[in-house]
Amino acid sequence: MKALVYNEIKLFFSKKNVFLMLLAILSVLLIFQFYYVKLYKEYPSVKMEELQSEINNATVWYERYSNQLETLYNESPEHESISSLEFMADVWSVNLNNLNFLKILWENSHKNELKIQEVNQKLDNNLVRVFEQKIDVRGSNLYRTNERDWNKRMLLMKEYGKDEQLPEINPNRPDGFYIINQAINGESPFSLVFIFLFILLNYDIWSLDFENETIRLIFTLPFSKKRIYLTRFFSRFILSLCAVVLCLIVLFFLGNIQFGLGLDRYGIINEKAVQTFGFFETSGDMFFSSDKVVSMLGITMYTFTVFVAYIFLIYSLVQLVSYISKNQMISFLLPLTGLITLMTYLLLPRDTHNVGYNVFLYLQTQKLFDGSLGIGLLLALFILILSSLLMFAISMFTLMKREQ
Repeated sequence: MKALVYNEIKLFFSKKNVFLMLLAILSVLLIFQFYYVKLYKEYPSVKMEELQSEINNATVWYERYSNQLETLYNESPEHESISSLEFMADVWSVNLNNLNFLKILWENSHKNELKIQEVNQKLDNNLVRVFEQKIDVRGSNLYRTNERDWNKRMLLMKEYGKDEQLPEINPNRPDGFYIINQAINGESPFSLVFIFLFILLNYDIWSLDFENETIRLIFTLPFSKKRIYLTRFFSRFILSLCAVVLCLIVLFFLGNIQFGLGLDRYGIINEKAVQTFGFFETSGDMFFSSDKVVSMLGITMYTFTVFVAYIFLIYSLVQLVSYISKNQMISFLLPLTGLITLMTYLLLPRDTHNVGYNVFLYLQTQKLFDGSLGIGLLLALFILILSSLLMFAISMFTLMKREQ
């Protein structure tokens, strides 16, 4: 058995595969430096534009309430709606003042980091009274997105307060744990590199031997075909996964050296989405009360679990095609077509409520954890593993039929 494993390790580290691994490491380094570091550095200017848009919006709404009040003061000073209009005018006035001050602070964000965090808190705290009175402000962007995102910010603020610290003003800081989560969450260029790496490392796992007719030599070894197949299947998967982990380790150290470890950061997951074994509606109101704060280490563990299950599905598909087709070109082109499909599914936005039925989207872990995909984490993992086992079973069935 040891001889079989050693032989697979030797075959895996071919010149082609070593070159692919080095190319993958180079790719993730370039993506990190020229995409994520660039996003981090450009965030202040992007934030300034975003704040100006918010200021323009707040000005419109403040003037709208002020004009309505002025009209009522002149025409009907005892009107019953005056108090509610005064309330909302005050809310928008405070909001507008804070936004203007925040924009000034962002002009020199490095020196004003603490003050920016404090003003962000004031902006969100100002909305507590609106939320408590259950005032419908949909369409006004008062919550800066929606009530649920505002609630997430409040939860994070409370959690950071327990540690007597404030959240990072630049959410794009590519520190160690942040960049690892980005690399395996399915919505980054890294994920496509890793999926492509898995395909290229394994598309010829069986077809190369079939074309060179070395398959006969392999299956004449003093072991059963089943044992030989299982050894290659699992050893190649573990070795391919190690190649991806190597890229992640390089990324982690690069992020850690330049921007820190990132363990002091927190994220939000939804308990219902994580604990449910089933499908559900993707209405935000259903998840509002079940959002919870999780450490960055916890989110990384959740994300990596989904990533491994997803990549195992890709691997199972690739080796199945390679074994059945017996042709390197077919076993390369079919998974490559699948990769293009993956790029389409992973990168294009989804508006449908039935996205939970699309297994290709399960790698979008951020959406999976907050309930946006409409499927629970447990069911998603079950479907991924079941699909992989189905492909594995087909391969084993084909092997046993050929053995007969």
